[in-house]
Amino acid sequence: MFKSTLKKSFKRSLSSTSSSSSLGVIGKRMISSNGGGLGGGYGRVGLTRGGGGFMMGGFRNVQCEFFFLFVWLWWCGFFGVLARSMFIQTETTPNDDSLKFIPGVPVMQNNSTIEFTDTKSSLKSPLALRLMGIEGVKTIFYGPDFISISKDSSIAWSILKPEIYSILMEFFSSGKQKLFKSEEDRESFEEGNQDTKILDSDSETVAMIKELLETRVRPAIMEDGGDIEYRGFDEETGLVQVKLKGSCRGCSSSTVTLKSGIERMLMHYIPEVKGVEQILDQEEQIAIDEFNKLEKKLGHGSEKKSESNNADSPMAQYMSV
Repeated sequence: MFKSTLKKSFKRSLSSTSSSSSLGVIGKRMISSNGGGLGGGYGRVGLTRGGGGFMMGGFRNVQCEFFFLFVWLWWCGFFGVLARSMFIQTETTPNDDSLKFIPGVPVMQNNSTIEFTDTKSSLKSPLALRLMGIEGVKTIFYGPDFISISKDSSIAWSILKPEIYSILMEFFSSGKQKLFKSEEDRESFEEGNQDTKILDSDSETVAMIKELLETRVRPAIMEDGGDIEYRGFDEETGLVQVKLKGSCRGCSSSTVTLKSGIERMLMHYIPEVKGVEQILDQEEQIAIDEFNKLEKKLGHGSEKKSESNNADSPMAQYMSV
């Protein structure tokens, strides 16, 4: 209603132009020749030259019409582009290859989180699918009010940031795009952290572990753009099994976080806990095993080459046992 009224008022103010001989029309502004001078009308405003100077009439109308012009352009979103470009913030994390993007609006409900590690898993979220399509992006993590994006270490952030900003601003500024493809997916992902939900079948020790992870550990890790997932507790060995996600995945300081932070706190409050170990997904374990094999193979190759060089050297006879 306000938009249509504003539009009519703006058009009405521009329609009352002079009917002098026209040289050109720009929008609703008339430019005319007038006795060797230049006269123009913008609405009811006349600008004429005389006596070596200019005279302007209807100055109040100029203010009113420019006010309508400004409000109209703002309403159409012309100035909104500048405003929207300011609200996407970034925060660094302990992981140099991961950044925390804060859009200023809620991302996930009920303090829940979700992580996308490949294109197949991101099919359920149109936003994650678009971000995963950027060359160099490895994982995407949705937090309650942030999105953590991890990249390939061979690509600089200065190359990835512009496209990431563009996609995030387009998504969150529209307010109409859905975070998940279906309503069922949204409900299943946003039902809260089920891993630390205390069940009737949980022992007192497990219940205390879950409560500490939910109230003390998880908020601290989310500050760094990640999350922790409870995977189990072995009562025989006293080991708590957890999984790190988001920016904490693959972070060089994750071992320090587990041992110096989480393990020490759990052992302090719960005597039954003897340690904390991280559980890796099957894909992660395979990747680590392959890397170790390659590293071992390269190490053996360098050792053989070193032995060969020593045998050919003149000092080899003195170095033999």
